[in-house]
Amino acid sequence: MIEILTTGGTFDTLPDGSIGPPRAAEVLAAARVTLATRCYELMRLDSSVIQDVHRQHMRRVIDASDAHRFIIVHGTDTMLETAAALGQLPDKVVVLTGSFVTADRPGDAAFNLGAALLAVQLLPPGAHVVMGGECFLPARARKNTQLRRFERVPDPERMM
Repeated sequence: MIEILTTGGTFDTLPDGSIGPPRAAEVLAAARVTLATRCYELMRLDSSVIQDVHRQHMRRVIDASDAHRFIIVHGTDTMLETAAALGQLPDKVVVLTGSFVTADRPGDAAFNLGAALLAVQLLPPGAHVVMGGECFLPARARKNTQLRRFERVPDPERMM
């Protein structure tokens, strides 16, 4: 069983700019996904307002669950901070994903969710970010707002 936890963000944003109901389940249904998944709405927030108290709530939900694989649909503004805060989760694989375009429009939402669905089945325990077809460790990534993508940060130890 893969649990999909939604927090809001651009993925679920409505044309008026408010955060609407979660769209992850309908995106998966439209793609004819047959894997066992459960979707839960944790909150409806723009990720720019997500704080440590929200991250602690996410952690408690994950810790309390009998599932071992999780996708968190999250806004891009603080996705890396949330992934870093979740840190190492023994026996739990957590993949955070989101989008730069709302899920009701052509863009990256469905692609990113599909990539996260595959990644959560293959990655080792811990928190990871999947955006734009790439998988990132939170400490080795940055958001490029101008280009609307996530990028890998070079590892300084490998450059020596």
